[in-house]
Amino acid sequence: MRLLVLASLLLIVALSIGVGTAVEGINNDAQCRVAISKPLLNAITYSPPNFVSVHRPYLVAVTLVNHCDQEKPFIALFEVRDADGVTRSLDYEADTLETNGFSETGLTWWPDEPGDYELRAFVISNFTKPEIMTELVSHLVEIRPPGNIQGSP
Repeated sequence: MRLLVLASLLLIVALSIGVGTAVEGINNDAQCRVAISKPLLNAITYSPPNFVSVHRPYLVAVTLVNHCDQEKPFIALFEVRDADGVTRSLDYEADTLETNGFSETGLTWWPDEPGDYELRAFVISNFTKPEIMTELVSHLVEIRPPGNIQGSP
């Protein structure tokens, strides 16, 4: 049920803003905004020699910066899509951004097949009456077969 709710919410918001589209009116106060970095893939365990392959845990992570004079509760939504645009992973992380502070947040993903993937993330205020707090950001990564040491992280 949780996955269905997340998928529905992600679809509604993603269709309304599109990738890389600036979102007008995210915050009513122009001085108060939340910034988001592109999602990056970080190895959780040692992955010799510096390549990304299947069957290893990775952290899909973003950095959020609160440019507001008040705390901001948030829900960061993360999606991983394969080369065909099929959602392979979907989850969220809820937390609070401190006043004028930053937070690094992310979720674990275990790729099970080699290929090209799109990491996507955006932030909303809550699930009961969601307000979009950031634009949708994305980053492409290549996951290699096990034992293939050619490539980059």
